[in-house]
Amino acid sequence: MSTRMNPTPKLIRRATAALATAGLAFAGLLAASAPAEAATYGKAGTVVKQCTGIKKQSWTLPGTKATLQYWYSTKNGGTSCAMVYDNVSGKNTMYVSLRPKTGQGSFDYGLYEYYAGGAQLTNTKGKCVYVYADISKTRYSKVLGFKSATICNK
Repeated sequence: MSTRMNPTPKLIRRATAALATAGLAFAGLLAASAPAEAATYGKAGTVVKQCTGIKKQSWTLPGTKATLQYWYSTKNGGTSCAMVYDNVSGKNTMYVSLRPKTGQGSFDYGLYEYYAGGAQLTNTKGKCVYVYADISKTRYSKVLGFKSATICNK
């Protein structure tokens, strides 16, 4: 003959409270790890929140209101930085990259409200860098506009 154990109401309350606490803790971890405003699809190299130094060049991405900005500072053997601003309300998929003639580059790619970047490289004094930016409505939609340029730093 088997005996069946019936849990007491006190045990049920304790188990329910423990599960609820664990669930809240897990939900908090998920919320803390997800960005509030952006969906980043990819980053590489050094990506900073804001470029510093002197804004050397600014271009409009043809067919859009977006602008690509190139900044340069003499710090760290010459620091180059690029950002793309969409200049329209709402989120858009933006990509900005900066790379030297040879070696590792830097890029930022994602769904952003205001800007992507800054993609940054150091030790660029006396070197040329390639800068590129594009913008589209969604991740896999047609590119609305793009701009590329080569900048040589003195």
